[in-house]
Amino acid sequence: MGKFEDAVRAEVLRLVRRELRQQLVPLAKAVRELRRTLSQTQKELAQLGKRVPKPEEAAPVSPTLDATEEEIAKFRMSADTIRVLRRRLGITQVELATLAGVTRRAVKLWERGATTRPRGKTRSAIVALRKLSREQAVRLLAAHQSEAVSAGAPRGE
Repeated sequence: MGKFEDAVRAEVLRLVRRELRQQLVPLAKAVRELRRTLSQTQKELAQLGKRVPKPEEAAPVSPTLDATEEEIAKFRMSADTIRVLRRRLGITQVELATLAGVTRRAVKLWERGATTRPRGKTRSAIVALRKLSREQAVRLLAAHQSEAVSAGAPRGE
């Protein structure tokens, strides 16, 4: 009876293989096609990624505000100048203080003309702020706030 069992087993295996082949061949073709599509999509995405500027490239605003010595020397600082600058940028006294690296009280006194004018790095920052657009000022503020949050500093004053 061994030969009969071997013959039945061989026939069953042959039929199973045939059935599997009939089902797997179309699946294998579909997998190959999906892989081609995925590869093509990844290439297109990479090309599109090269065309779209990265956020830091779109807004070339550095967290540090610096101006040249010539610009600082030419700039005439007054209470009105600081107030007009702040309003043009659409920021509050607290936000200007954050960008300039001083307290809100200092900005308030500058705008009143009740204290000395900014000097050194603070003056350089004010001069550099004149070059910024409203959108750039907002981005710079967001960068300062995210640095403060990541450093664990309290928000605002």
